[in-house]
Amino acid sequence: MEELETIAQRNMYCVDKAGDTQSLTIKIGKPRPVNELWEIYVEMDGLYDKTFLIKGVDSFQAICLAMGFIRNALEKYTDEGGRLLWADKSGEINLDTMFS
Repeated sequence: MEELETIAQRNMYCVDKAGDTQSLTIKIGKPRPVNELWEIYVEMDGLYDKTFLIKGVDSFQAICLAMGFIRNALEKYTDEGGRLLWADKSGEINLDTMFS
């Protein structure tokens, strides 16, 4: 797979329900047209060991869908007992605040 051209990145920490902490880096790639659709890559290094491909009808929808995908993944993690901390470990991340 080609290298991800990153247009947005957020660094934070995730704490699993056992209390183990690890870094989490979320990257959103630059949307690109492919055939009739637009594709965008999402990486969530620290939660998943793979790159996700999100598709939309245009670049705007691809970005919106990528953000929704990231939020859903983080909500699933916290619903299962995990916690998310800011990069400086100053406090817990509220997903409603992060995505508003």
